[in-house]
Amino acid sequence: MNRGCFLSLIVLSIVLGGCDSSTKTPTSSSIQTTAAVSKAALEVSEHDIPFLVGTYTRKEGHVNGKAKGIHLAYLNTQTGTMRYGAAHDEAGINPSYLTINPSGKFVYVVNETGGNEQQWGSVTALAVNEDMSLTELSKKSTLGVAPCHISLDKQGFQVLAANYVTGSIISFPVALTGKLGRGQNIIRYTGEGPDSRQEAPHAHFISQLRDGTVVTADLGTDSIRFHNFGAGQLEPASGSVVVPSGSGPRHIVEHPLRPILYVVNELSGTIISFRRNADNRFVQLQSISTLPEGDERAGNCAAIKMTKNGKFLYASNRGDHNNIAIYKVDDEGRLKMVSHQSSLGNVPRDFEISPDDKHLIVANQNSDNLVSFKIDPYSGLLSDPFELKDVATPVCIKFF
Repeated sequence: MNRGCFLSLIVLSIVLGGCDSSTKTPTSSSIQTTAAVSKAALEVSEHDIPFLVGTYTRKEGHVNGKAKGIHLAYLNTQTGTMRYGAAHDEAGINPSYLTINPSGKFVYVVNETGGNEQQWGSVTALAVNEDMSLTELSKKSTLGVAPCHISLDKQGFQVLAANYVTGSIISFPVALTGKLGRGQNIIRYTGEGPDSRQEAPHAHFISQLRDGTVVTADLGTDSIRFHNFGAGQLEPASGSVVVPSGSGPRHIVEHPLRPILYVVNELSGTIISFRRNADNRFVQLQSISTLPEGDERAGNCAAIKMTKNGKFLYASNRGDHNNIAIYKVDDEGRLKMVSHQSSLGNVPRDFEISPDDKHLIVANQNSDNLVSFKIDPYSGLLSDPFELKDVATPVCIKFF
């Protein structure tokens, strides 16, 4: 960063009141703020890393989508400040969740649409150009309604998608050009749960684990399911895990160093961890609330993430809370609640940890803002908030 840019940041910090450098929980009165603009006030520096933000672009039953497309933004890894890049409408309607190819050359998004089995959702493949603009390469039906999560296999050769309404998963082969092949290996679940939102299966998450197994979370049937994925063929495997009835498993994160899965449950407001034993089966290690002790309000949990060093885990609560639950992870993989940090916005749908484990960015869906925090490397606490305003209906964040 040149001297002029650096001085500009200092002046901005002074004008807006600076950051709270104490150990107390940051609040809206201590936040630095800047509005999203189409042309950034600062040039991209060597410390700026790009990230994409999935969005809702139209009004749906659960959200008033207002975005023009996928947002491009930048995080400065030295200052923790963010700046807006542009909105890209090439991805189509409701590009809510996205994933980026390991090469950084291709992006894949779910188009969270569809009202019946004649109106499926889709997956769109996009090329990343040198100027960070996006170009559509191909679009394929997910053969299901409201695809809500997407990921790539470890090699980047297959795209995996989960359809929420129809409770199904599907895979797509990826060509060397980045284009999607025809959807295949679609698996549709059956069952239900006791909650009113569990009238049918609702696949909410899909990802490949380190050992090659594909894991899914089904909010509708309280099930964590495993799938073999050899030679691009997605097949159910034995040994599914059932969480307590009515929990509503939503997202999963794998410990980076240990054979442990952490499942955040949207309906029960809990995180349940499972350790793989000598028989290659996952057995429960711990169950812990995402809420302060004694708080009996619904957590409406959304996202769960862990630092790459395995020291800290975070989960978002929505509804009456709008915060991030912070946990320290011990040597056995057990969680200890550290604190809660306000997301400084409304409905923290997703968040992401920067590649260097130093910052966490929250996407507040209903207040149209992103907030970045500095991660304390010793406690895991979040501090020095910086707000990027006017980022319409943000949902999912992914770093390049």
